[in-house]
Amino acid sequence: CGNFVNIRNAQMAGLLLPNVSYATAADLGDRTSPYVSVHPRRKQELCRRLSLQALKLQYGMATLVSSGPEFASVAVADSTLTVKYKPGTAGTLHAAETADSPDGCTGSPFEVSTAAGKWVQANFTIIGETVTLKMPDGVTALTSTGVRYAWVTAPTCMLYNGKGAPGTGPNGTQPIATPGATGIAGTPFCWTGTAPCPV
Repeated sequence: CGNFVNIRNAQMAGLLLPNVSYATAADLGDRTSPYVSVHPRRKQELCRRLSLQALKLQYGMATLVSSGPEFASVAVADSTLTVKYKPGTAGTLHAAETADSPDGCTGSPFEVSTAAGKWVQANFTIIGETVTLKMPDGVTALTSTGVRYAWVTAPTCMLYNGKGAPGTGPNGTQPIATPGATGIAGTPFCWTGTAPCPV
């Protein structure tokens, strides 16, 4: 399949319009789909997420958790970066493999920018509803506040709210052998250090 990172980024720009919402589906990949991977067969879970957005946005269920963890800010402290999420979106924050992962949740979904403008993977630790990033060798929090998460076409590891591994929800849209999810995947994001990455 092609590179959908820029397409997702452009779609997110639509959130600047009033009464517009979205549902994250980057974790619902389906590399064995007969309809190619951009059309995963896990439509029930995608529809569940879209319905949650409609209930909150159009039907006024203000306290409903309708999305996965949503990026809010990055804080610099000593030699670490701490990613903070919008209140009410990152309860029971945890990492899990995505439906498209062949090897489990083995790699970090986070990258930080270097002084040379390159992006390098950064290990992470979840503390409550925040994420602390460990700077790779040669990169410090004082020289890098650029962070991106799940900024690839097919993420293999993502963060979720709720409990459980990704992919099914309560409706059983994956085989029984695959664990179900009560959470929603975090929205992919890219932060330059001062603003969202340009579309």
